[in-house]
Amino acid sequence: MQMKNKYYLSSYITQNELAHLIKSEMRTNQGIALWEVDGDNVTLLKYWELERITGMKKHNIPFYSLDDMKSFINDRLSEFNLSLDDIDEVLGTPELDSQSDNAVYKLGNNDFSIHTICHICSAILSEMRVFNNETIVALAVDGGPDGYVQNKYKGYGYCGLVSKKGKISELQPISSPGILWDMAHNVFHMQEGSLMALATASDSVCYYKGNLDLECKRLKDYYIFADFIERVKEEVYSLTDSDAGVCFSGFDERFSEEENRISMCMKIIQDASVKMMEKNIEQLLEMYDVKPEDAYLSITGGYGLNCPTNSHLMNKFGFKDYIAPPCVDDTGIALGLGLLMLYKKYPNMKFSLKNAFHGQADQFDLFLQTKKFDNYIEEISDIDYAQVTEDLIAGPIVWFYGDAEIGPRALGHRSILGDPRYLKTKDILNVLKQREWWRPIAPIILEEDIREWFENAYVSPYMLHTMKIKPEKAQFVPSILHLDNSARVQTISPDNCKVLYDVIRKFKEITGVPIICNTSLNDKGEPIINKINECFNFALRKKFKVIYVNGKRICLKNHDLFTERVPAKRNNELFNKLNDEDIKVLSKKFNPCNISRDNLNFAFQLMSLFRNIDLTDEKNALFIVKYKRIYTI
Repeated sequence: MQMKNKYYLSSYITQNELAHLIKSEMRTNQGIALWEVDGDNVTLLKYWELERITGMKKHNIPFYSLDDMKSFINDRLSEFNLSLDDIDEVLGTPELDSQSDNAVYKLGNNDFSIHTICHICSAILSEMRVFNNETIVALAVDGGPDGYVQNKYKGYGYCGLVSKKGKISELQPISSPGILWDMAHNVFHMQEGSLMALATASDSVCYYKGNLDLECKRLKDYYIFADFIERVKEEVYSLTDSDAGVCFSGFDERFSEEENRISMCMKIIQDASVKMMEKNIEQLLEMYDVKPEDAYLSITGGYGLNCPTNSHLMNKFGFKDYIAPPCVDDTGIALGLGLLMLYKKYPNMKFSLKNAFHGQADQFDLFLQTKKFDNYIEEISDIDYAQVTEDLIAGPIVWFYGDAEIGPRALGHRSILGDPRYLKTKDILNVLKQREWWRPIAPIILEEDIREWFENAYVSPYMLHTMKIKPEKAQFVPSILHLDNSARVQTISPDNCKVLYDVIRKFKEITGVPIICNTSLNDKGEPIINKINECFNFALRKKFKVIYVNGKRICLKNHDLFTERVPAKRNNELFNKLNDEDIKVLSKKFNPCNISRDNLNFAFQLMSLFRNIDLTDEKNALFIVKYKRIYTI
């Protein structure tokens, strides 16, 4: 008798009525993964990032009710003719969890957060061939764990380990630069990616003499980093023109004074971050007698998006290769959670993530049946690779293809593509995206040409590494270079993205350049586009003449007749279904003691401690206030 395949769901989502009403953040970048198991063969059927569906950037708002949560999941599962009733096990969200024992989350001892363990598993278990046959030095470093299922201030928030041919070492506490970057985001009011770009953009350098040797292994010790940032900011912001050549290099005239100061601060923070990561790696190499030339490096957590650090560590230590998923930040928690769960159940499991394309697809023929955009379509034709090159030379194009990539970066299925040979391409794309002029545009390069064009080069399929262009090549690709002649590189092969690979191969055949510009398909403040109607909305608002959708070339017309001025509305009804009066009435019901928003946010950040506490009881309300006072101290 043939065994029935099993289905599993790993979920990184949240539910709470009052937290929904006040839009309190409990988990960021929420997501759900659906798995199928046939014997020891594991398949990731689909990966849903909530922000792509709802349009709410870094989706962090909880569902209002358990019914809403189940309805949302069942809508997703219906694509596979499944429902929650068909799922053998659900893990990660207590309201749905079929496991009551937190031991299922553990890897090693209990001194480490579940959150950081999921990060590390999202990488080391993503390619089981590598896990079972190689040595991996793995680090999980971010701004800190969530408190939804575990007290985030208890134990270590960040971990490192060494895996040798499938045998995992004890977890080791390490320091995370992610806290520094989280704090910098709050201090300078810029996203971490912008801060990273600005750090390398200007020539201004502060000759900082302070201590860069920092250590913070528990989230509760964050004040160590807070003091450091305060000292750095105080020194940099005290500089004047008279200090040029003595205390700093002088202001870079291409940037505003504020941008110069932020850039100088971030250079110092980056130096401290790199020093911290070097120390973490040296600790693991020595402890487990690992030669880096025989090992893979793995960095997950939000700080794993710091491409200059990843490349510096690869080159400094000479690691054999690099392993990480495209979703190294919290978008990958559901992935790591699922892999950990399945590894514990099926220790001989066979799994390969293979590529980044596990998100939602959209059917062009079904889209056309709606006839909503008929008035804006002039012509539809099949893809012709020489024509794509002509279109790229004429100007940037919108590119929508197949299943969406997972993680925070566009990797060739939801992209805006351009010709890298002209600096104006970068300028056009930054205007389209409403970004600062100095923001770089990433290149996609044919994998076989990476070493010919970049120094100290190696394969980088998920755009997690920064490399310097070879001096003799820089003149040919000005649009993809940072101001220091580096680039955040993505390599492409026919195995991971065949159609776009063929596009770039034809572009190389015609122009001699095996590179194109790639930036994410989205407007400012909008998540990466998920569906075809969102793609058309964007293209028409931004006046694109040509777009490509699922292998079809579409020429657009009547742009001036398109009256929409904002991104297309996405499926977020479950998170906006209550009107102001409903919210007022329900808030009074769930919070009759008038607990302040600040104190409620604190409680929801530590949901694992307060989940079963009745907030309508005045004694419990007072307890939260007292508890917060203790933690603040």
